[in-house]
This record gives sequence, C-alpha cells and structure tokens, in this order.
Amino acid sequence: MPPALVALIFFAAGIMLARCCDIDWKCSMFCAATAVFIWLALSRSVSSGPKSFEGTKNVCVVLGCIGAGAFWHHGVWNWFPTNELAAYAQDEAVPVCLRAKIKGEGKYSAETIQHVFDARPAQARTTYLIQPNSIRNGRNWEPVSGIAKMVIHADASELLFGDEIEIYGKLAPIRAPTAPGQFNFQDFYRAKGIGVNVHVYQPDSISVAESNQALFAGVLTKLRRHLNLAIWNHVGEEQAAFASAILLGNREQLGRQQRDQFVATGTAHLLAISGLHIGILASIFLLSYRLGLLRRNAALWATILFVIFYAWLVEFRPPVTRAALLLTLFCSGRLLGRSGFELNLLAVAGIVILVANPHDLFMLGPQLSFLAVASLIMFRQHIFPPLSDDPIDILIRGTRPWWVRLTSSWCKKGKQAVMVSGLIWLMSLPLIAANYHMVAPVSLIANALVMGPIALALFCGLAVCCCSAVCPPLADLFGVGTEKSLQLVQFIIERGEAVEYGHWWTAGPLQISIAIFYMVFVGLAFIPARRRLRWLVVAGLLWCSLLWILPIQLAKISGDKKTTSCTFIDVGHGSATWIQSCNGQNILFDAGSMSSSRFAAETVSRVLWESQVEHVDAVIISHADLDHFNALPELARRFSIGCVYISEPMARSEHPVVAELLQQLDDEGVPVETLSSGHVAEIDGAQILEVLLPPSVGTGGNDNSNSIVLSYRAGEKSILFPGDLEGNGMQYLLQMPTLDCDVVAMPHHGSKNSRPDEFVRWCQPEHVVISASSRKTDRNVIASVSQHVEHIVSTGDLGTIQALVSDKKIRLRHWQRDDWIEIAGDNSGWD
Repeated sequence: MPPALVALIFFAAGIMLARCCDIDWKCSMFCAATAVFIWLALSRSVSSGPKSFEGTKNVCVVLGCIGAGAFWHHGVWNWFPTNELAAYAQDEAVPVCLRAKIKGEGKYSAETIQHVFDARPAQARTTYLIQPNSIRNGRNWEPVSGIAKMVIHADASELLFGDEIEIYGKLAPIRAPTAPGQFNFQDFYRAKGIGVNVHVYQPDSISVAESNQALFAGVLTKLRRHLNLAIWNHVGEEQAAFASAILLGNREQLGRQQRDQFVATGTAHLLAISGLHIGILASIFLLSYRLGLLRRNAALWATILFVIFYAWLVEFRPPVTRAALLLTLFCSGRLLGRSGFELNLLAVAGIVILVANPHDLFMLGPQLSFLAVASLIMFRQHIFPPLSDDPIDILIRGTRPWWVRLTSSWCKKGKQAVMVSGLIWLMSLPLIAANYHMVAPVSLIANALVMGPIALALFCGLAVCCCSAVCPPLADLFGVGTEKSLQLVQFIIERGEAVEYGHWWTAGPLQISIAIFYMVFVGLAFIPARRRLRWLVVAGLLWCSLLWILPIQLAKISGDKKTTSCTFIDVGHGSATWIQSCNGQNILFDAGSMSSSRFAAETVSRVLWESQVEHVDAVIISHADLDHFNALPELARRFSIGCVYISEPMARSEHPVVAELLQQLDDEGVPVETLSSGHVAEIDGAQILEVLLPPSVGTGGNDNSNSIVLSYRAGEKSILFPGDLEGNGMQYLLQMPTLDCDVVAMPHHGSKNSRPDEFVRWCQPEHVVISASSRKTDRNVIASVSQHVEHIVSTGDLGTIQALVSDKKIRLRHWQRDDWIEIAGDNSGWD
C-alpha cells in the first residue's frame, strides 16, 4: 500500500477518534511525540540489522499519525482566543456596534420573486465574511477577534474586500439543530472558524471607516466584478447567471427553481466550481500541447500557473482549492517523470487538505471529491483501456477512412462518459441518499449528455472574460457560443427533471450501512484490477437489497407496539405535529411556517426521514393560514400521502392560495377529503381520532375560528390539537362539556386572543406545548397558564418537543443538538 495512503488513513482515524471520543489533547500529543521519538531513535540505531525494528517502526508511524490527527483536530476545533466575538453572543439576537474588516467579496442573493406559499415577501440579501477587531461597550471600544458572517438584508454589494467598516446591527448565535435530522449549521460554520452572524437591516447602518488598501484584495474584488459584468454584458440575460455560476462561482444569482432542477437531475455539482470545471478549463493547455503550440513542460507549467490563478480568482473556495492541489501535484509528478495519477498523489493531497482544515474529513464536498478521483483511479483499466499495440491492430486502424476513425473515437468517448458518470453515481449513491435524501438515476444519462455543452460553455465563457476588455465584438461572438451551450444544458436538465421515476426522495440508508459500503470499496483495492468492476456491481446490488432496503422494511414491521409518539416539530412561528401510532401509522397535523415554505418542508421532511418514514397515512390541515399548510405541496412531492383532510369551511374558501394548494395536491395524485365535528376514526384498534370542531356550516367567524380541533386518545391518555382556534370557535369549544386532556397544543401559538386561561381550565391538561418562535412567544401567557398546569414548554425555547405515550404513562422530552433531553414524566420502564 502506498506510504502516503497509510499516513492519510491513520491521520484521518485520529481526527475521527478525537471528534467521536473527545480525547484529551495532552494524551494525543504525548502519544504522537513518543511515537516520533521512538521512530527516530530506531532509525538511527545501527547496532542490529536494518530490518530488526521494522515492525516497531511501523507501529510508531501508525500511533504517531493517529496521535497527530487527534491533537490537530482538538486544537483547531476547541482553541479560540478568549476575546472571540462569539463570547458576546446570547441566546437571542442583541444590538451590537462593531469595527471590522471585510474578508471576501459579497454574495448577493438574487431571489426576489415571492413564492406563492411563502407567508413573507422575498428579500434580497448580501453576505460578507468579516474579521471584527473591536466592539463597543458603552462608550469604550474593546478588542475582539474571530470571523463572523455579516448578513445585510438589502443589496450592498458595493463594499470591497479589505474595507475597514463600522457596523450597527444585531449579533446572533448560529443555532444548533433543533429537530432530528436537521442540518447542523453550527458545526458547519464552526469548522470554518465562524461562530456568529451579524444581521444588518439597513445599508445605512454600515459606514466605511477606511477604504480598501490591500493590493491583492482590491485587485481580486475589482477583477471579479469586471468579469461578472463582462459575462452579463456579452452573454444573453437568460443564461448570464448560469454562466457566472460555473465560471466565477456566483450561484447565488440563480433562482430557486433553476437550482432545484439541477438537484432533481443529480447535476447540482455543475453549479459548484470543482475539479470538473478546473479540469475542463486546464485541458486547453493539453490541447495546445497536442496541437504543437506548446512544449510538454511548458504546457504543464502553464497548467500549474493557471489552476493557482483560478483558485485565487474564486477566493480559494474549498472545492476549487482541492481540485487545484490535485492538478498541481499531478502536473508536478509529470514534470518529475511520474506517469499517471496514483493513489499516493491523491493521499498527499488529502493530507494537505486535512492539515489545512481537519473538519473537511466530515464534509460531504471533500468526501465526494476524493471518492470520485479514487474511483476513477481504481477502475481506470475498465473505463480507459489502452489501445492494442499489436502491429496488425495498428495497421487496421491506420487503413480506416477518417470518418470511421472520427466516429469510432466519438463513440468511444461517449461510452467512457457514460461509464464515468455511472461509476461516480454508484460510488456516491450512499452519501447522496443519506445527505440529500434523493436518488436520481436520470443523472446517469444527464451527466453524460451535458458534459460536452458544459465544456464548450466553459471554453467560450473563458474567452468572453479574456476578450471583453480588448475586443468586445469577439467577446460578443463567444458570448453567443456560451449562451447556446448553456441553453442546451438547460434543455437537457428540464427534460431530465420531467422523466417519470427519473428521481425520487428517500429516507436514505443507515449510517452503519454506509460504513459497510465504503469498507467494501476499500477492500476492492486488494482485488486484481481486472475483477474489480464485476465485484463492485455484485457488492452494490447485495448492499442495496440487504443493507439498505431490507433494514428499512424490517424497521417498519417491527414497531414498538406499545408507544405512541407525538412530535411538535420546531418550524419557527408555525405548526407541524407528527403523530406516530404504536403500530407505525403516521399522521401530520398541520405543516407550515411563517419563515418560508421551503424551510418548513425541509424541517418536517428531515424529522420524518430520520425515523425512516417515507409514507404519511394522513395529513390534517387545521385551517387556511399559510403558516399551517405551506409545506404541504413540497411534502406531497417528497412523500407518498394517503389522504389530506381539511375542514368544510376551508374547502369552500375562495382564497387563491387555497385553490393553488388543492390544484397542486391534485397534480400529485393526493386525494383530499373534508372533516367536520363528529367525525371519529379508529387507529390500530385502540386509538381514536375525534374531530370536535368546526361544524360543517362553520362557526361564523374567520379562518382561525374555523380551525379543526382534534382529539387523539391512546389508551387512557389524550392529546388535544386546537389549531389557531379563537373567536366564535373558541366560544363553541368552551360551551362543550369539559374535556380532561393530558397534553395540549396551545391554540394560536399561545396568543392571548385565544383565551388561554379559560381554555386550560376547560381541558385541564398536565402538559402544554406552544408551537412558536422564541421572539413571538408571549411570556405573559406562559406565566399565567403555568399556574394551572404542571409543565408549559415552547418549541421556540426548547426546539422540537416530543410526547411519548405508553400505557398509562406520558414522557416529555425535547431535541437538543443531537439527542433527546428529558423534560418531564415517569421514565421508569422505558427503554
């Protein structure tokens, strides 16, 4: 095995060990230092034979790499200055005045069209990375350090890299996940050294104290802006944002719908500048060498200089830096007489990347990048077989007509493109399915078809950037080539998205299954190269059937049989409650948020996928408010839904958003039925759903007044869901016989308009849950209601809250970062 690969494996093992076990840095440093000392001592020893201590030296190398990896991860992850800006952040956003230096170009989000199901209008945003140097405390300025993300809620892209600025905004922490399966933005930004957000709501709240003085920073910012403007001037407006994304990495300029199309076809990697883009652009120097325009060494040096310049141009973004490092090592190896791209070079690149940032080991981007290159190295004999050097075969090839040779060459390249696409798709399938929860077999064809147009668009786009200042007419000509190429790419993507069963959503495989898959992949390295592809296909099929599909099906049929769970999902100010019966029936009561329809759908989806749920038996929408149903259209695309239930007043609503909801559900083939007071449904033979309100004629009030009030009884315990009930509807409810409940969702997010004191006296709950953001949680209501109940909790304070009902017991817990934390209840007899 290549020595660099051994070092990489054990260095990475040390990093993983430190992340999982939080090893004391003193222990890891001692282990690494001792191993290095013993290795040096044995290397200098000449008293015994040269191979006497080889085994001991190898053990020292292994322990040294593990210790070094663990120590390095601990230091980068935990050691921050005492005056780090994050130390000033509180649980909620607080006003702040800062002096800072801008660390990069602003990223302007061009999404300005409000989605039909979004409760709030779309808002332009510009984000910068800043390096704060002082914070105002009263009248005094105190020194601070660290890196923060500044979010300006407007177009403020005129600021320059290196500018010294003074900011009046709000300092907000980056929150840990508040729901199972949710992406961990806190760890993601911590890995980049970013601990807090600084929100600025008015551009006037930022003043430039000192204009940009940094030579390279100023040149970079001005050059990027000039090139972006050149693309918009010379490429058609319809494809300019796409061209800017693939050339300069400005994918923020693309609309949400266009980005979703690339995700659905498995071609989202085209929007992030990576090894594919750099490899295509750098191939122009290889072409120059083939055409005799450059000598071999000159072409290699030109490639090295170009990839370094390009990485600088796109601000050394991680994917580009990885690709530039790999290409630089490859070209350097060729200059030194090494042929091909070996695992040893890949391992050297991996070590450099992990030394620069050990957290890249846990990032999906680096994982997929190195996995793709390693796969191509291991299976290159199958994809790129060498031409036969038999004299007869050479003679036959030389006697064929030119058009036959050309056709044969293009067919061969097409076959290779499909094989490369298929290999990378198969090798990345477990990671993609687990992280993006999507399987897109259409990408096998789509990636192969777009390869040519994307390459042409990159070449033409590069020519536009080069010619825009010296020869605008020529830049216009290349701009047409860029536009037409990208139009073809867009056409392929749109057709691929429309292919039936071309993509589907999935809960994804279990983590242990993913680990086994890649352990098998590593094991293929020890199999003769000619047999690897055959064994890969067999292993892949067995893995999919036995370690992905089978465990999910077994989990569905082997439910608890005793426990019913009711999960109040934290969707900010909104409502989404998931009920899972003891036999695995899944019911959603509301699914929406004021934040955005996308945020609500993503949060609810990930909570369900975390429990391997892919089918929802019923969705009950309480009433016609966006923050209670705007996630449903997207959920209908991601999950199979048995039926959606709405109230009869909502079915009669003439609101255009309700009509759009019903139309989209019909397009997805989801049946819609109505409910009214008196409807009763039996679940699992022992659990009962009963609709208390509204009557079929309505209550005579507004949408809130006509909310569905649902009672869920499991054994001797009951849970009440009143939606946004208030006004006439609340009066109807309070006139009914008293209902003894155990858990109650507070009506209308705990609003005082819902008569909270009277309501809790009527239903007499033990536990009350408020589904609302922390900012909109009424503390006076909490103080008042707490006098009548044992516990009152809010998703805005605690995150996702879950009530577990088993026999005669109720257990309340909430999600914190990556585990459930107990709140209240009898825990005896629980697993």
